[in-house]
Amino acid sequence: MIVKKSLCAAGVAVSLLAAPLLSAQELGANQTLRQPEGVSFDRYERAGEILRQMLPADVADSMESETPPETPFAPELSRLAFENAFVQLWTRPGLGLRERSLVTIGILIAQGSAGELEYHIASGLRNGLTPQEIEEIIYHSTAYAGFPRASQASHVATRVMQREREAGNIPAAPQR
Repeated sequence: MIVKKSLCAAGVAVSLLAAPLLSAQELGANQTLRQPEGVSFDRYERAGEILRQMLPADVADSMESETPPETPFAPELSRLAFENAFVQLWTRPGLGLRERSLVTIGILIAQGSAGELEYHIASGLRNGLTPQEIEEIIYHSTAYAGFPRASQASHVATRVMQREREAGNIPAAPQR
């Protein structure tokens, strides 16, 4: 199906999965795009909603932008992350956002991806995970990802929890 770029939900340039990717400058204002097979514009719209629920506004804005950020290397990475993770995966049926956050946090702990883990722990809280459940994910990861990765995740989670408590997004830590 051929669609106009202007029809794309939330101003997101549609991925040319069946054809070479073009930059926003190469697409031009009246360029037509080929919609990826099996991906509806409803999924793009839903992906934009999920993105805005999960991530800070500045991060969501850069991922949805048709203009690549001013970066000297890999300027389309944000757009690819939006299309590959949010459009293709986070909008799929079968798991809710809470469950996807749980799985994603576990995977990121196992990979040792502290930067992404920081975003996804905060997103997990917004998607319904509790601080206690995030603690349990970290404890559980000691057996499968190892203590160094779990320790790194604990440090990341401590920063996120402190920031979220200061912002009033989660209650104060219980006394132990």
